Parts: sequence; C-alpha cells; structure tokens
Amino acid sequence: MNNVVRATYWQNNSHLRTNTGGTVFNEAKTAVSDLLAIIKDTHGPVSDSTAQGLINSIVNPLRKVATIAIGEAHKPSNINQANSELSKGDASVAAGKPDDAVGHYKNAWATAIQG
Repeated sequence: MNNVVRATYWQNNSHLRTNTGGTVFNEAKTAVSDLLAIIKDTHGPVSDSTAQGLINSIVNPLRKVATIAIGEAHKPSNINQANSELSKGDASVAAGKPDDAVGHYKNAWATAIQG
C-alpha cells in the first residue's frame, strides 16, 4: 500500500504518471483484497466498518482518477471503452466486489490515457 501514495507515481493530486500509474492500481487492488479478507475473518484486527471505510477510501479516489483521465481523453473509441470499464467498476462496487472494481478502474484509466 505504500506504493499507492509514493510521490514518484503521481504527477499531481489527480494524475498518475503514465509509466508507473498501473502500479498504484495493482497495489490498491492488493490492499482492498487484504481488507476484504479482514472483513470475512470474524476475528479480524479491525471492525468490518473500519475495514469497509478503508476500502472506500482506496476505491473512490481511484475511480476519480479514472474519471478525470476519461474527461481529458481525445479519442472517441478510447473514451467509449474507458466509460464501459468505468461502468463495470461501478457495477462491481455495487455487487460488493471492490477489488474487481479497482481492476476495471485501472483499465478505464489505462484506456483513457492512450494516445
């Protein structure tokens, strides 16, 4: 999770560097998966609500990063594909699968920043 906040992966508060941004999503997905395991463990080190709050604090900003990238994209085909991935991510969140959502948000971001 330390990599997610590492300044070298970010251009600014809302833009990941294109060559290292994927690492942020990968690390975030691992962290979310670990937090989901804590929720499933009846004897976890933190309450379910605390773990869920942490998950939300990881997933929501990554969705925002993807949304910003889509808003700045220029190729209509990339925008459509990225929006499709964003919708899949939102559906994953609604289905209680935030780890899958991070993967879709990563795909949305990666598609949006292409040429």
